[in-house]
Amino acid sequence: MAEQSGREPVEKWPVCDCLISFHSKGFPLEKAQVYTHLRKPYIINDLDMQYDLQDRRVVYNTLQREGIELPRFAILDRDSKDPSKRELIEGEDHVKVNGVTFNKPFVEKPVLAEDHNIYIY
Repeated sequence: MAEQSGREPVEKWPVCDCLISFHSKGFPLEKAQVYTHLRKPYIINDLDMQYDLQDRRVVYNTLQREGIELPRFAILDRDSKDPSKRELIEGEDHVKVNGVTFNKPFVEKPVLAEDHNIYIY
């Protein structure tokens, strides 16, 4: 889809028989969903699932549920009302997140996949 199409109403988007879509910053995902309901093209990939791909917590949960092996990880949910999900203890050569110890070096990734501020400690 041309870059300009994202700025136009979906009714003016070119008609297509088949749609494949990959979310990226600036991509009008909501408009693409409206377009698929309006024009009913054959959809290669699930547009709704692209929201899930933007949240690392959801991705990890999905991979675990499907039995896919993952590297050891912990999720620190600073917004949780449950203290067991936001426990952080910092040591000189390690951190402990919700009872899981990570010795340095380790990688910290933000929840949002669009946020590329990845830190190595």
